[in-house]
Amino acid sequence: MHRNALILPRSGDIFVPPFRVPSASLRLVSSHKGRIVHDHSQPAHSYTRNFYNHVFLASFGFSTSDSTFGAGHASFKGSDGNVRNFAYTSYSWSAINLTADSSYGIVAGRGSTAESFDSYALATICSHGTGANQLSYRAMSAPSLNYTASTLTFNLTAKRILDNLSGSTITVTETGIYSSGYPGYYNFMFCRDLLASSVDVLNNGSLTVSYTVSLVFPS
Repeated sequence: MHRNALILPRSGDIFVPPFRVPSASLRLVSSHKGRIVHDHSQPAHSYTRNFYNHVFLASFGFSTSDSTFGAGHASFKGSDGNVRNFAYTSYSWSAINLTADSSYGIVAGRGSTAESFDSYALATICSHGTGANQLSYRAMSAPSLNYTASTLTFNLTAKRILDNLSGSTITVTETGIYSSGYPGYYNFMFCRDLLASSVDVLNNGSLTVSYTVSLVFPS
């Protein structure tokens, strides 16, 4: 039998659909003086090893103690490049940054490095500020959550507005989501998306980045 063949349940079996990693979509809207300059949408498909390890370990409150990051290891690599471990009974996590900085939450950058499962930071992040190649990150608001009964799907949308006060156009080529373990303490990239087409953010313009994560439930 082909390894990808569909295996149907036998009579009397209880069918349990396989767990699926939530799908995600990404939208960037660049505007200037009330006019939309660029509206870009694409699938967001690049969850990282940090994300997988987090989902797997947090479900059981498992505490890690691994000094190596990579295949076969249950550690995390922070956006600062350091490998870290967590006692899940002691730490909370959040990807919603309620402060105006680029340490965690939705982030944007100018890098072009290929996506990688082991990525731990944007290739070239646009840090928070008003200097060259910097974007002024606004605080994020609580994400929206809605349920579609006909498809048994929950959709969660998080977005962030970034203002360009640098004096020049900034070309964004990558976005991602950094989550903070014990918010504001250690920060970890859970996904990174290289844009199919770059998005220009004009001086004195703004960029709204939205991630919508969807999960289909079995019933």
